[in-house]
Formats: sequence, C-alpha cells, structure tokens
Amino acid sequence: MIKKRLIIPGVAVLALLLPLLAGCAQIDIDLHTTIKPSGDLVQEVRFTGSGPMAGFLDDAEATGDLEMEGWEVTIERSASSSTLIASREFSADEVLAIPDFSSDPDALEDYDFRVRNYFFFTDYVLQVTIPEDPVEDDLTGLDGFDDDIISQLLEGLFSMSWSITLPGEITESNADSIQDNTATWIFDIGSLDQDQEIAVHSRLINWPFIAGTSAGLLVLTGVVVFLVLRKRAARTSY
Repeated sequence: MIKKRLIIPGVAVLALLLPLLAGCAQIDIDLHTTIKPSGDLVQEVRFTGSGPMAGFLDDAEATGDLEMEGWEVTIERSASSSTLIASREFSADEVLAIPDFSSDPDALEDYDFRVRNYFFFTDYVLQVTIPEDPVEDDLTGLDGFDDDIISQLLEGLFSMSWSITLPGEITESNADSIQDNTATWIFDIGSLDQDQEIAVHSRLINWPFIAGTSAGLLVLTGVVVFLVLRKRAARTSY
C-alpha cells in the first residue's frame, strides 16, 4: 500500500530509527479529488516530507515512475521540507488510483462512482474503500521495544487526509468535516489498521434547464391566454 512504501524501508530498521526520527521527520499525504460536472475527475496528491523524509521525495527515480504512470509531477522545496505534487485526470468510467512509487498504481478497492442525470438535477455518488495496511502491527511486538512508545512515535511520523470536491451541494457523507461542497476525511497510522469506507453524495440542480422550462411555460401560457382573449373579443364584436 502507499503508506507502507513511503514509510517502511524495513521494519527492524525503522524500529531502530524511530527514536531518532521523532520530532525531526514526518510524512504528510494530502489527497484532493475534484469531480467535474461532466463526471471526469482530477486527482491531486501532495506528499510532504520533512527531515530525512524530504530526501526520499527528491528521488529522481521515484518521480520518473510516477510520470510513466501518467501523473504530472512537480516538486516544491524549502529549507526544511520537500513537497511532491502528483496530479492526473480520470474519465468518469476509469477507476480512481492513488499514486505510489512502483510500476503498479494502487487502484482503489470497492470503487463505485456514479453520475445520475435527471431532468432537473444531477446526482453524484462516490463510494470507495481504502484497504487496511496494518503497519503499526508490523512494528509492535518487536523484542526490546515498548509497543506504546512505538505507537506514539508512529503517530507523530505520519498523517493523511483526503478531500473530495463535488458539483452542487453535498447531501450525504460520512466525512469528518464538510465545508461548502468539499468533504474531508482525516486518517492517522492507527486508523489505517482497518478498512476505511469513504462515501459522499451530492446534487447539482440544473438551474438553466429549470429556467428555460419555466420561461417556455410562461411564453406558452401567454400565447394561450392571448388566443383565448382574442377569440372572446371576436365573438363580442358580432
């Protein structure tokens, strides 16, 4: 999984390095999916590494792998961190993926995205499962290391969020927070020990169609009233 490839160079090695990395190294993963009214999606992922993790994101080979998978990649650097930004557009009938640093992208499990078009509105429904990746279980239980300390150190090394922006108004979601038409889920290394369900539903009102239909009905009503009044006036003249 993406998290394991980014953080775990080897369980035993990381366990030895954890006390040294705590407070001076961190990896943050921020996903942002934008759903267009057409149903096409734009996936942007930001990997921000500080301390020793920053050097990993500067790896030219990792960047090349992402570009071969069809991702547009840029890197922003500061004195203390590096941010790798990968973006890619998906059509409505493609399965959304999360970029990783191997030759095979991480396609999401139980991915279900539907666009339902009606006369007066369009519904957008996205449901997906982030599969479990029990990294913490791999590291706890090692001889000579306190499980609670390892868990606390891991919490400080990793964070992940996923924001999904949809057309229209969000009507239903299990997100941690919703602001306007964007739903956001927050994860830590402990929460990813089990499958994470993501679900969001939005509705885009087709105001141009409604306005056009209303205008058409008004014009039709006006014509009918005019014809009726004209017919009555003609009868009265006789």
